[in-house]
Amino acid sequence: MTDSPFTLYKLIVLYALEKTSGPLTNAQLSDIFLSHNYTSYFHLQEVLSDMLETGLISSQALHHNMTCYALTDKGRSTIEYFYNDISPAIREEITVYLKEHARDIRNTSRITADYQKTAAQDYLVHCRVQEKEALLMDLQITVPTESAALTMAENWRKNSPEIYDTLMKALLSD
Repeated sequence: MTDSPFTLYKLIVLYALEKTSGPLTNAQLSDIFLSHNYTSYFHLQEVLSDMLETGLISSQALHHNMTCYALTDKGRSTIEYFYNDISPAIREEITVYLKEHARDIRNTSRITADYQKTAAQDYLVHCRVQEKEALLMDLQITVPTESAALTMAENWRKNSPEIYDTLMKALLSD
């Protein structure tokens, strides 16, 4: 078994990332840990920080205030080697969690929205829909205020399937 809880937490993160075959957000990882009472939010943040420093995982900003984590080659080989150091019960809990939340996990990694201030002092909102490696939509809109940019980004994340469908119908109609 693992030498310390800190090591076990790292293995749980690696296992969850390996099982999803894609990125997980900080919120999703936190939910896994907190819903199963593995550790506190603050301990998890320490673990993630350490894993980034040691190259076991990589991070990417998906959109305003949301970070996702992905497995690196080093992380992948680590979880392959230490797989059996995670108890079957914990592996089962994580697997069940990932199956129950598969749709939300998939949507988070493929629907993104971010914004940034431009040289003209307005805000450029960048909205994307991606399915696996295929980019389905990449939309950039300029708005006058940060508040409008934040609202637009949040609404994109909530309503992008409907927005995409409406746009496609409008663009494809005669």
